[in-house]
Amino acid sequence: MGLAGAGAVLIAVAVSTTLLPAMMGFAGEWLCPKPGSRAARRERATQQPDHGGRRPSGERWGRAAVRRPMPTLLAVLVGLLAVAVPARTSSPPYRTTAPRPSTAPDARRTTSSRRSSAQASTACC
Repeated sequence: MGLAGAGAVLIAVAVSTTLLPAMMGFAGEWLCPKPGSRAARRERATQQPDHGGRRPSGERWGRAAVRRPMPTLLAVLVGLLAVAVPARTSSPPYRTTAPRPSTAPDARRTTSSRRSSAQASTACC
């Protein structure tokens, strides 16, 4: 199941990095906001110099990350390590080893007798 999950993530990343930009390129102007829409008004307001000096939060974060790349990189690495350290010592909530089959003589005899009676019932029909 772990390999299937990893494969699904790999396919999702491949689609998002190749197919999605290509589809957006084909869509072209259809993705632009209509002239009277709220998105168009917000875009116009942020492009004007008298919009209060307040840019959208995503743009502020992006500018700060580009302005100071090393502190940004260090902050991201510290955050990832803080999340990864507890995962190193945790154990999965499920059993990782399969239970061993029963080796008692009664269990083998019962299984083989069931199998032979099932084969006999299907052989006659």
